[in-house]
Amino acid sequence: MEKIYDTSVDTGFSTPRWFTVSPRILAGGILSQFLSGGLALFHDRDLWGLHAALGGTLPLSVIALLAGRLSFPG
Repeated sequence: MEKIYDTSVDTGFSTPRWFTVSPRILAGGILSQFLSGGLALFHDRDLWGLHAALGGTLPLSVIALLAGRLSFPG
């Protein structure tokens, strides 16, 4: 019989907080990059630097998700 873990009691078996926050950061980053690109295109050309910086940091959350998935078996 497979043992079922209750994450409210067995906190050592719960999903790490950084692993659940990382996709939310990725979604917010994609939205921010979309909005900054639109603003740079139609309003203020100086925002292209912000758009590029956001695009450069987006892979960090994807790498964190990949590393988290590869480090936890099953």
